[in-house]
Amino acid sequence: PCTRLRITEDGMKVAACDSAGQMAIWQLQDDSMFISPYVAWGTHTKRALDCAFLNNGTVIATSGQGDHSMCIWDTLLPPRSCRVAAFKGNPSYSTYSMCYVPEKRSIVLGCGNGELSVFDLRQLTVSAVDKHAHSKAIRSIALDPSGRYFATGSTDGSIKMWTLEDKLYQRAHLLSMHPTHMFMNQASSESMISQRGTTDLVFTEGALYSCGADGTVKRTPKLPFE
Repeated sequence: PCTRLRITEDGMKVAACDSAGQMAIWQLQDDSMFISPYVAWGTHTKRALDCAFLNNGTVIATSGQGDHSMCIWDTLLPPRSCRVAAFKGNPSYSTYSMCYVPEKRSIVLGCGNGELSVFDLRQLTVSAVDKHAHSKAIRSIALDPSGRYFATGSTDGSIKMWTLEDKLYQRAHLLSMHPTHMFMNQASSESMISQRGTTDLVFTEGALYSCGADGTVKRTPKLPFE
């Protein structure tokens, strides 16, 4: 199954990841239906769980489970040399979510153990870590349109707001936004039973929208985070 879908800011390209470790990118033109992707690569040896465009769509980062937690790909290079950087992370846990912060030239990564880390693209190294950002897996990360802060959503049902300066600063903590539920898995790459709480986050100019395993979509005004 598809694990994440991402679209470039100009709406011209769309990328998808799946639980088989694959990532594909399509070019969207003239509102026509696309047929086949112009990029289709195996990016992780187990699951590919998230992706993020780093520029106009030629460079993309993926996160997941397997030999590397996060990889960066240049789609203009030949397939044999297209992976330009890789980060192993914590080998015991999947990297479920990611978010590109252009102003900091960094990628924020959310791990299966609740750890939040920042990968600096200039130094190609981890620049900040919060090992206890959440008590359970970080399923989603979303950047505010202003670029000043971002939100993380976790299996524990909570949402937290952060700023990234010389290190990570927690600005707000919203408890039990989407209470945790248990589910049976059909995907063979996962355990038979899994937990889900807050599953996805999207910012608009005036609010943060979230959804979760409780079946609700919630709108939270951004005022408390300013």
